[in-house]
Amino acid sequence: MDRRYKKAKNGLIAHIYEHITGDFIVNYMLDHGMFYVTDFNTWPKIYGDVGYYLSVTYSREAEKLLKEAYSAFDNSEFSYDQIKRMAGEIAVENHRLLIKVDRSIFKELEELHKMPWKDISSLPVNILLERNHVLFLHKTSHIQFGEENKKYFGTILINLSINKTSYKSHPAKKVLAILLLEAMSYNLAHYLRQCYIGYYRKSEFKNDDDNVINKTKLEFLKSDIPSKDELQKVCDTFLESLTKDSETGYNNFIIHVKNLLKESYKNPKNQCFDTYDMYELSDGIIMGYEGWKSVANEGIIKDLLLSIKIELDYQ
Repeated sequence: MDRRYKKAKNGLIAHIYEHITGDFIVNYMLDHGMFYVTDFNTWPKIYGDVGYYLSVTYSREAEKLLKEAYSAFDNSEFSYDQIKRMAGEIAVENHRLLIKVDRSIFKELEELHKMPWKDISSLPVNILLERNHVLFLHKTSHIQFGEENKKYFGTILINLSINKTSYKSHPAKKVLAILLLEAMSYNLAHYLRQCYIGYYRKSEFKNDDDNVINKTKLEFLKSDIPSKDELQKVCDTFLESLTKDSETGYNNFIIHVKNLLKESYKNPKNQCFDTYDMYELSDGIIMGYEGWKSVANEGIIKDLLLSIKIELDYQ
């Protein structure tokens, strides 16, 4: 587990830096063959003016790569266009139009970038002053957001589902189906983040008697919302990229899922769902490593992935 933080001059700078950092680290991991949920998870958070970054990895290879990612980030530079893009994401996140981003913001961001990371254990008592707090500060001399107004923003629900005909033969398949939808949700959301300026709000399961269903909530500035046909095509193409066989055999994503179940899940702490969540999400199923191992098979994983249905709900 990697836990680190940086303290910025104010919450706005911390927030923009959080988006820049998270985007770089995740892209680095994905570009080097890793996947969300199967190889790593990362949860950047802002507390007042403190950026807190928690990451976990599920293999020695991923752990090594995460260290490389942070080292590469520390030696990287970011552009004005990148800053504007991250500010645009924050605008959607907070339902506030972005009024301006001056190039002068570079100085404060670069100062923060040069600061060394610190382990969260070294963080002293930090009093969150309202004037610097990310929840209350929406304007500085470098950047300005408008008043909160949801009417400028729209929501799309991406419904990912697997029908029970694909998993009813084996209870462990149902739990695996839920895990695959979780992995698909995270990886798809980040992929869409590279295609559009928006904000991944949350993902939750809303299962019914016949399907396991993951609902991924994305928000956009209304003027930036992609058409339904365009977004459907992008989502379908992404799913195909996780299932299409490589020249040497099964898709890397499928192999990574199998390795996760067969090796990483020997340690219960690495498992995506604890016993309570597994029981609730699967409507009464619990299992340990032996259950996961029973479905650690490329054919089973691929068949479930191919059965995923993607439906878009524009709200």
